[in-house]
Amino acid sequence: MAKEPDDHFTALSDINRLGLRVADHIQAMLAYWDADQVCRFANNAYLEWFGKGRDEMVNKITLKELLGPLYEKNLPYISAVLKGEIQQFERDITVPGGETRSSIANYYPDIINGVVKGFFVHVSDVTQIKKLEKELAFSEKKFRDLLESASDATVIIKQTGEIEIVNLQTERLFGYQRNDLFGKKIEMILPERFWNIGPDERSGFFQNPEGFPEKEDQELFGLKKNGEEFPVEISISSIQLQDGLYVSAAIRDVTRRKQQEKEINEQAMIISSATDAILSNTVEGTILTWNKGAEQMFGYTLEEIKGRHISLLFPPELLEEETLLISKILNGQSIQQYETIRLKKDGSEVNASLTMSPILDKNGSIIKISKIIRDITSQKKAERELMQSNERSKIFIDQAPHAIAMFDSKMCYLAASKRWVSDYNLEGMAIIGRSHYDIFPEIGDDWKKIHQECLHGEINQCDEARFERADGSVQWLTWDIRPWYLSEGYIGGILMYTADVTASKERDEEKKKIEAILDKTNEVARIGTWEVDTKNSRVTWSRITREIHEVPIGYEPKLGEAILFFKEGSSRTRIENVFEEAISTGTTYDIEVELITAKGKEIWVRVIGQTEFSGGICTRLYGVFQDIDEVKRSRDALYRLNNDLTSILNSSHVSIISTDLDGTITHFNRGAELLLQYDANEVVGKCNPSVFHVEEDLISRGIELSALYGQPINHFDVFVEVAKRERFESREWTYVRKDGSKFPVQLVVTAIRDMEGVITGYLGIATDISEIKNAAQEKQSLLEIATDQNERLKNFAYIVSHNLRSHMGNIDMTVSLFVDENQQMADNEMILLLQMAITNLKDTIANLNEVVLMNTSFNEKLIPIDLALAINTAIQTVFQLARDASVSIINNVAGDIRILGFPAYIESVLLNFITNGIKYHSPERKGEVRFSAIRAGKYIVLKIQDNGLGINLKQHGSKLFGMYKTFHGNKDARGIGLFITKNQIETMGGRIEVESEVNEGTTFTLYLKNEKS
Repeated sequence: MAKEPDDHFTALSDINRLGLRVADHIQAMLAYWDADQVCRFANNAYLEWFGKGRDEMVNKITLKELLGPLYEKNLPYISAVLKGEIQQFERDITVPGGETRSSIANYYPDIINGVVKGFFVHVSDVTQIKKLEKELAFSEKKFRDLLESASDATVIIKQTGEIEIVNLQTERLFGYQRNDLFGKKIEMILPERFWNIGPDERSGFFQNPEGFPEKEDQELFGLKKNGEEFPVEISISSIQLQDGLYVSAAIRDVTRRKQQEKEINEQAMIISSATDAILSNTVEGTILTWNKGAEQMFGYTLEEIKGRHISLLFPPELLEEETLLISKILNGQSIQQYETIRLKKDGSEVNASLTMSPILDKNGSIIKISKIIRDITSQKKAERELMQSNERSKIFIDQAPHAIAMFDSKMCYLAASKRWVSDYNLEGMAIIGRSHYDIFPEIGDDWKKIHQECLHGEINQCDEARFERADGSVQWLTWDIRPWYLSEGYIGGILMYTADVTASKERDEEKKKIEAILDKTNEVARIGTWEVDTKNSRVTWSRITREIHEVPIGYEPKLGEAILFFKEGSSRTRIENVFEEAISTGTTYDIEVELITAKGKEIWVRVIGQTEFSGGICTRLYGVFQDIDEVKRSRDALYRLNNDLTSILNSSHVSIISTDLDGTITHFNRGAELLLQYDANEVVGKCNPSVFHVEEDLISRGIELSALYGQPINHFDVFVEVAKRERFESREWTYVRKDGSKFPVQLVVTAIRDMEGVITGYLGIATDISEIKNAAQEKQSLLEIATDQNERLKNFAYIVSHNLRSHMGNIDMTVSLFVDENQQMADNEMILLLQMAITNLKDTIANLNEVVLMNTSFNEKLIPIDLALAINTAIQTVFQLARDASVSIINNVAGDIRILGFPAYIESVLLNFITNGIKYHSPERKGEVRFSAIRAGKYIVLKIQDNGLGINLKQHGSKLFGMYKTFHGNKDARGIGLFITKNQIETMGGRIEVESEVNEGTTFTLYLKNEKS
């Protein structure tokens, strides 16, 4: 049972007041806005957000006034809710204290009987929510960034074994996209042999993840998406969250480390089994390691030599060598294949090739020296023998007139001819003993392959080949490469014979390039060649010449035929004359003539010819043939255009003045000279157009423009500021002639722009409008006179109409009284004639009064009229009359067509045309009057068609709309209807046209003002 309300609630029994109190205690803004966006309800939350309480808003403020600059942002949502659509959007609002708050606004339409009467507004403060969202997003981003920046693959797993989170390194390591892994079992990235993890094992794993793997020496493997296994190290840690226990696994690919360990083991085996001596000693020289090769080379066992000083292996004269080599190592230099002498245990010497490398600690400091010593005693002996043999070959090669070089089996130079040195720019360079590939590092693998083939017995020859050097230069070579032998079947190296043919090759290439350029140039420029062999009367044309003549590719012209291509008349005569003169005197020629091609096309060509003589007789004519038709016609058109422009610029009727950007005059045409009395030489490059203007006009215009654009506009800018902004300005100015006289001009100023639209100057074209101004003044005077006369005529018409009506009424009353008192005179012929005259005078006065009223109505304001409705109303008015006459009246005018007019006039016009259509219908056919209308710009075109008697327009057209004109002899016709109708239409700003054929019908076309105009 409901509790009885206490005094407090009794005081608030009014439900509306209670509702307001509840609304005011809601922190969200609540409001109702009607369809006109006027506030009809608001709670006091608006006071905090917008500084306006309920009493300041309800029935006193619009939504636009409340929102201010926010209104335009909210307008799309306001428009949508007023169309019945619920809207929700976020908006940042700056409250009166300057704080910016975030809000979510909800607009709900108030729809009653399908009509939106207004809308409800609910705006909630979500500032704290937005702040928390940003903090959460930042925290999550921070976690993600840390996760993604980890160098190892990181996988976070649920207690149930599903993958929850992975980072980018996991994707790269295993080849999966992270979406492929989310929610999948961890076994997806483990080889199958690791899949035997049951629920008990997994539970134990999650209780002690740090104990994984159980065996320290157990090797772990991962499984990539492509099925490839790879060794890994895994670091495990547990994470206890609200929704359960998680394990984070950092997975590192140790494939490279495993490979390195394998390589180290292999290298140790290689070192121990190498035939070269491999040893190490401290920086001070104490021997630390000693392989089998060293035992075999020097005769000492590891036990004998370890711990002893390295100087034990040095001849007395080389004891300081070790100190020197160690210092180089300490200075960062490398010792590679350093040739020296060392001593064996038995005291004999060994020719040794020494390579030394530093061994560094973790800090990068040198702690040991590694040495590889190769016994090259046999090699040195062979080199000495070879050297003796090669000395003889060197002498031969050095003196050879060709480019020859001799190489050993390692492609090191043994000898090279002087020509070789000069051809390959090796002067001053010590090349003997150096590798050919060191001298020319740009040598590619293809050449190295050729060298190796020749070192195995093949011979390689080439007439020419392109070779690009390291410095970018190009050489063309011809060569012969073949092996040389130390003894039967034993190849000692190769002999290389080359010749530099670059110069001749470049000449050939340049010739081909020039020929190609000329051929392409001729094709683009449409230039062909021709030749006449006068001895054999043979004509030769190039491909382009044939194309110009539009003849087939294989066409070979004869001398007589070639001349016939030139257009008969001056062109053919001219070519014949210069041809004969060239043959006779050797005169060269360069002429432009017209040609008719094989396809009948007339073109302009340029023909250049010159001759060759032998024994005083011309044996050959040759030259070029160029298609200049487009250039010739363009040049002629340009010449005509230039003449036209010159004529325009020098027109005596128009002043044309151009200036540069600073206003200095650059052109002053003949018209400007005549109008302003200045010579062009007086102003061009010397002054600006302000000298031709009234100073007060410039100041006044400057003030106008300064106010318009909000910045100071003065001096020359007064003329061009509008043209700068709007491309041109047309304005009336006053010009001042040299003699001080003034005259009005219409001046058009245009900004001259280049192809990029940049203004380069200004052009002013002025026309003297003195006569126009005078004519306008004269026209205004005549208009004022005509207006005054019309007003007097109107007053006269009022007076005449009023006085005639008064007198006619008196006469009519007098005659009526006379007849009433003298009934015997009622049929008197004179009385009847007098009564008829009185009736006609009444009609005349009524018509005159209607015309007067019509001619005084033009000052009234036209109003919109529904044309179809007006026609239907008129039809109803004459319905009985039309039915009696069997005339159909059809209204095809659309219901949305509206005109501007006077309702009384429109009714009068429509009734007049309908009654005429009924009155003058043809007895030979069923009568019809048809209305139709279309929109035509600012007019509605109304057509009224009937099929009646028609009008002979040839006979009556000129007086059709005259007063008291009739055309069919109808006894009821007054001849006033069309006159009044035409005047009524014209008074409403329209016009009327007519088409008619006798016995076929008439069409009246009315142009009435469109409401939308």
